[in-house]
Amino acid sequence: MTNPPVANQSNRNHVSRTRERQRRLTELANAISASVSLSEILRMVRDAVVEAGGFDRAGVFLVVNGGFQGVWGTDAQGGLEDLSQTAFDNHPNAVSPLARVGRGEAPYCLTEDYTREYATAPDDAMHGIHAYAVIGMRVAEKVVGVLCVDNLLTDAPITEEDIETLLPFAGQAAVAIQNANLFAALRQANESLARSEKLRAVGELASGVAHNVNNALAAVLGYAEMIRDAEGVTAEIAHFARIIERAALDGADIVRRMQRFARSAGEPNDANFDLMTVCREAIDLARPAWRNQAHARGASIEIITSLLPGLPIYGDGGEIREVLLNLIRNAADAMPTGGALSVRCFAEDGKGVVTVGDTGVGMDETTQRRVFEPFFTTKSIGHGTGLGLSVAWGIVERMRGCIEVASAPGAGSVFTVRLPLAEPGQTPAPPAPQSALRPGTRLLLVEDEEIIAGGLARGLVARQCVVALAAGAREALDWLADNHAACDMIISDHGMVGMTGLELLATVQRQYPRLGRVLLSGWGRDLPGITDLSAAQQILAKPVRLDALVAALAQLQSANSALALP
Repeated sequence: MTNPPVANQSNRNHVSRTRERQRRLTELANAISASVSLSEILRMVRDAVVEAGGFDRAGVFLVVNGGFQGVWGTDAQGGLEDLSQTAFDNHPNAVSPLARVGRGEAPYCLTEDYTREYATAPDDAMHGIHAYAVIGMRVAEKVVGVLCVDNLLTDAPITEEDIETLLPFAGQAAVAIQNANLFAALRQANESLARSEKLRAVGELASGVAHNVNNALAAVLGYAEMIRDAEGVTAEIAHFARIIERAALDGADIVRRMQRFARSAGEPNDANFDLMTVCREAIDLARPAWRNQAHARGASIEIITSLLPGLPIYGDGGEIREVLLNLIRNAADAMPTGGALSVRCFAEDGKGVVTVGDTGVGMDETTQRRVFEPFFTTKSIGHGTGLGLSVAWGIVERMRGCIEVASAPGAGSVFTVRLPLAEPGQTPAPPAPQSALRPGTRLLLVEDEEIIAGGLARGLVARQCVVALAAGAREALDWLADNHAACDMIISDHGMVGMTGLELLATVQRQYPRLGRVLLSGWGRDLPGITDLSAAQQILAKPVRLDALVAALAQLQSANSALALP
């Protein structure tokens, strides 16, 4: 018996429609695979399922941390719907089609009458849906997302054949989603590397400039101290000398901030501090920004704190206080008409975490990507240098931590600093006992900058030291060949022509091991290209205050005397 002509024609039409659907889905899948934008891919997936898949509605969900995050869908009238505010947990014992497919227990689940089978209440968003299916978007055995489809508008049934037609498309969409995620991760890694390289380049520049600037500041500081302490100086002149001294120290502090770019990550620190204490100090220090300046422009900023005590961090508390002070000031600046400024610290995953948030103007994606770049600023000319956050980034990275920002235009910003907690038993060394420099201590000062050498020598002579001067390493070695018995310690600059200060001290260590060895450097301890500093018993950064130099000499003298005892 042959099939009726009408039935044959109907079958042919059905096959033709199925093939056309498959062809159209394949075309769209190829177009989706050509994109690397995750947002664009997900939007195209939703559109393809509705336009070519033959379903009334579709919802696209990503599998994130075991749950489901909505992306795009179709509303009850058939229009495009943003599902970014929709999320579901996937409990291990959940038996819904979404949960089963999301866990990878089945490639898809098809339900003929969802409302009846799951007894949805009239106020349930799923009430009224009959034909319903969930299809997994899988790469190998990994489910990266799910497609939810129904025919709420036409109430047409969904067949196994309809789902089978959609499965290849779902697989290609899953690959496109995974590729987009990989591309985004690669781009983020490249941006992070580029930012690191840019900061490193600025650090190298800062390191080169620092030596010369610090030499100049050393001379200014030395002579300011001499004027201040000179006999018969008037009170007015002493006051002016203290102003010059303070300005030189402030300049040195600026140089040190720049030098932090050049320091290697993980430079050892020698102090423990409590994160809560530093947070409180930073809030107090920033009070002029979040209270006084805000009040002056007619604004009110509310401070919200949640500070957990007992979070020990091994590092430099002053540097982290500087980071937080900068973040709090920026947060206050971001709220010109007032708002709420929050500072919180807590423990998470073995780290001490500080967040500084505001309800201010926020930042777009482009600004967020550049916010840690040196010299990048959104402030008007004269109100920012663009170095604050880049310095903060360098400080946090050096302490093996990280700093992140989350923001959106009009929605404020939250900066998060994560620092490793101090390990048990990781405590700073006890401070060395203070001792006085013996009168008549004999010193050899090696400095090729005459103006610096003169200032230091006069200051040391005023502290009852006997000082000989050498303008370079060769002159110093010649002097020591004849006078080493009449010398207790050598103080040498590092950056000198012919032989560096560290090389000179290494020679002295071999030839005259009893002599104390002190290195002065415009780079501090961050000597370019040098890791072995053992030839120097003390390293002091220029500009050095006379009191600090004398204290270091006294400490070294005391230590060497103890070693010389039988």
